[in-house]
Amino acid sequence: MTSETHVPVLIVGGGIVGFSASLFLSHHNIHSIVIERRAGSSIHPRARSVNARTMELFRHLGIEDRVHEAAASMSASAGIYSGQSLREVIEPKPRSEGPRKVPLADLFKQVSPSSGTFVTQDMIEPVLVDVARERGADVRFNTECMHIEQDSQAVTATLKDRQSGATLTVRADYLIAADGAGSPIRTRLNVPTTGRGSMGHLLNILFHADLKSLVDKREFSLCRIDRPEVTGLFTSINNSDRWVFHLSFDPSKGEKASDFPPERCKELLRIALGLPDIEINIKSILPWEPSVRIAERLQHGRIFLAGDAAHQMPPWAGQGATSGIADVHNLTWKLVAVMNGQASGALLETYDMERVPVGRAAAEVSANAADEKGIISTKKNFTVALSLSDDFRGGYFSTRRIDLEAMDSAEFALLNRWETGKTGTARMG
Repeated sequence: MTSETHVPVLIVGGGIVGFSASLFLSHHNIHSIVIERRAGSSIHPRARSVNARTMELFRHLGIEDRVHEAAASMSASAGIYSGQSLREVIEPKPRSEGPRKVPLADLFKQVSPSSGTFVTQDMIEPVLVDVARERGADVRFNTECMHIEQDSQAVTATLKDRQSGATLTVRADYLIAADGAGSPIRTRLNVPTTGRGSMGHLLNILFHADLKSLVDKREFSLCRIDRPEVTGLFTSINNSDRWVFHLSFDPSKGEKASDFPPERCKELLRIALGLPDIEINIKSILPWEPSVRIAERLQHGRIFLAGDAAHQMPPWAGQGATSGIADVHNLTWKLVAVMNGQASGALLETYDMERVPVGRAAAEVSANAADEKGIISTKKNFTVALSLSDDFRGGYFSTRRIDLEAMDSAEFALLNRWETGKTGTARMG
């Protein structure tokens, strides 16, 4: 059965970027349909923080408090370590007294009412979904975009309900493709990409293990493990019992993701933790490749790429989700202006000019933090060069050496307010 409908904007991809786009449009009373092929929002933590600029945008949308509430179970964390096991690294450290304070957290207090916050993607997406529905968006999970074509007036998309098999033809004035790193829409449009490509092969293992007695009052952000049996990176989620381990494997040695079933992963996790008897409950195992791929063009007629579909990057500088949200903030007000007759279609051409260089710069900073396996390196010499423009009290330039043991990847998210042009960049060399 096929039916047909019209909508001002169709958003393909119901993740953090797609739902942010819907909210920005709703703010200007523009209706959208958001489709997502998954059955619901993300069950995996993925991103662990959003920067100050993103929280400013959420404040503008009136959802800043709801995001903070969603993040209530997160604990402040800092410290990027390395060693033979997590126990070996953490156990000798003294337990701190009082609340942990993230380094440089006070940097923007004088220039913004908002600050970056620790919040995982699986915590923030349900908030965005709920608010999008409250504000009138048509949200459709289990729905896939099967075909698109466009003319000078609109984009026509064929959508399929993955449960019932029913199809729907949507005629949209514009389409935003926020359909992820593998973006089927980008592929259909034959959009060329540049960048380093794949930098490694990892398994993102989400697991539960009670480590509170080990990490209490010596919470950490990241800990790299290098040993003959296992190489990877622990990522703290709540610094209690919820964790991610990025396990490196090497296809050039004949290894593949299927070689690491849950039981083997448990064995490797116990080795990496240094706790041979710890009980481990693996929730999911997600193969992924830290990569740099930048779409050379984001606008294709009435279709626009955003988020990972536009610029894929490793997560080590905290720029993936935040740069995607900045993309759609930049794009949506321009779409609104054109649809309301306040500007010509030429305004939309500035999306490419303003966002492609930003995506490329963010991706390079993120890639420069990684080693040959695509994992964050603890051996590189990190220097942050921060320049603030004249918009910020006369501006200044400073160079800071980063103490990795006091640093979190969210620091880069705090420093790199790429989208506004109001701040400079954080560079690592």
